[in-house]
Amino acid sequence: MVTNCSFKTTCSKSGGCVIKFGSRISPPACFKACDLLARVEHLEQERAEAIQVLRRVCERLGDNDWPDNLHLVDILSKHLEDHHA
Repeated sequence: MVTNCSFKTTCSKSGGCVIKFGSRISPPACFKACDLLARVEHLEQERAEAIQVLRRVCERLGDNDWPDNLHLVDILSKHLEDHHA
């Protein structure tokens, strides 16, 4: 069985895992790495969706003077909550 993870990582039960930068790890760790990479991808997508919603809400109720990589708590407290305190 071969499992292809995003980030161009290929895992197999017999051959280990090849991550895009070329290292090989054993199968048990390989599947953990693939799970971790899939989780990271999911969290990045979830954050991108949250940023889109926060941009709309801040446009109406706060300000949009913040970078997309700002910590979510800072966005909420400094660019939304402060406008309603």
